[in-house]
Amino acid sequence: MSSVRGRLMNLHNELVRIDPYPWNDISLWAARAIPIIRHDWPDYFDDFREMVSEPRWTDGPLTLSRVKAENRSIFARDEAKYETIHKEQAQRAKARILEFLKGVMVATASRATSEPLDILLAILDRFHLVARQLRKRHGNRPSLKIADEYDVQDLLHALLKLQFDDVRPEEWTPSCAGACSRMDFLLKDEQIVVEVKKTSESLGAKEIGEQLLADIAKYRQHPDCKMLVCFVYDPDHRIGNAVGLQRDLESESSQEMQVVVCIRPT
Repeated sequence: MSSVRGRLMNLHNELVRIDPYPWNDISLWAARAIPIIRHDWPDYFDDFREMVSEPRWTDGPLTLSRVKAENRSIFARDEAKYETIHKEQAQRAKARILEFLKGVMVATASRATSEPLDILLAILDRFHLVARQLRKRHGNRPSLKIADEYDVQDLLHALLKLQFDDVRPEEWTPSCAGACSRMDFLLKDEQIVVEVKKTSESLGAKEIGEQLLADIAKYRQHPDCKMLVCFVYDPDHRIGNAVGLQRDLESESSQEMQVVVCIRPT
């Protein structure tokens, strides 16, 4: 299982990073996207096919071979002008596709509330609020502090139990480079693996990124991992460019395994 909303969000994020001119890369993206939209969002499929069709380019000047030698400088200026026009057309076409995908997500928001990924992300979004609340206890009792990664795992395990029936902590992964290791949590029925990291003085963005890249390679081999959710708890805001780290790691997604990165608090 993988979230249909998550796949749609991945398509949106992939398109954001594509230069629309020339249109070749958009066409390749559309070739990947069309089967997904047909399967997950059939009501929007026809509109989507029309939306991703190549723009009708504004007619440019005659080819150089047909231009007299004395007019070639004029031709060069016209060619540059029409290339600028075509780039603007491509940008507008890409913007319309992005707005279309956003519209689908907004129009189907009620459908998404039951998706396991959305339930999981809602838990991760509120994790920091729960952790802060646990510091405030009655009668001056010792507070429950989240001091290290094991504390994050313990609290998250309890929160996952609220929404998911089969939560398996420290599941073994298949051998990778001759060694086996443990994942943090496997949501067995949903085929989602949750990997937990907590930043510290010795564990910043560079170290987190390197560790998660290794984890991504490792989890690709697990038969129950169709989606890897990387939860990075960063209460002291040690990661300066959270968006960049998220994009770099999520770009490792494949057809076999989707990668979702959640860095909180923002």
